[in-house]
Amino acid sequence: MDIACRIEQSLYNLYPFIMRYNLKSDYSTKLRDLLFNLSDPHNPDLRQRLFSGMESVLSLMERCCGARASSTVVGR
Repeated sequence: MDIACRIEQSLYNLYPFIMRYNLKSDYSTKLRDLLFNLSDPHNPDLRQRLFSGMESVLSLMERCCGARASSTVVGR
């Protein structure tokens, strides 16, 4: 299974689409956060760890957004 599918499956497991207040928005927020951090040109280490297998998709999901952000973003 490719990384995108594993990310989507992990997100779905953490935030299932059920009719509860804010779960869908939590899912969307987490997805936007992940996309931002993975596409951030100042954060190549995160992509490298994920694509090399040094970091699992599950650990990526469990970390808070500040722990995934590049040092440039955190320093603002």
